Amino acid sequence: MPKWLSRHPFRTTRKNSEAISKSKMKWYKVSLTVNQIGNNQGDKLIDEFREIYREEDEPEDMALFSGNDVIEGRTYYFSPGAVRYALIILSFYSGSKCDSPPFEEVTLELGARDAKDRLLSRKT
Repeated sequence: MPKWLSRHPFRTTRKNSEAISKSKMKWYKVSLTVNQIGNNQGDKLIDEFREIYREEDEPEDMALFSGNDVIEGRTYYFSPGAVRYALIILSFYSGSKCDSPPFEEVTLELGARDAKDRLLSRKT
């Protein structure tokens, strides 16, 4: 993450996330175009998320997923637990609220090994 982002006023840490977590959190997504993916913006987003994930001691409710369909770009999904830590990333990449992604249509990029099973519902 660029150094200026780590000092950004929207940077949320475990210390100040308790009030945020008490509110009902939603899933968020960041959609990147094919050109942005070609310019490594997806890799940068994942690297920035990884940095925060590690700084926060890998919270179990913090996960990042990516959509499996990459024809028109790629969509990254932030779990509700991730939102409270990654507000700066969501702000920087113009993230927006969304429904939880379908289990079958996403891949876990970062998070606990069982995050997909715990955080997403399978179609029945």
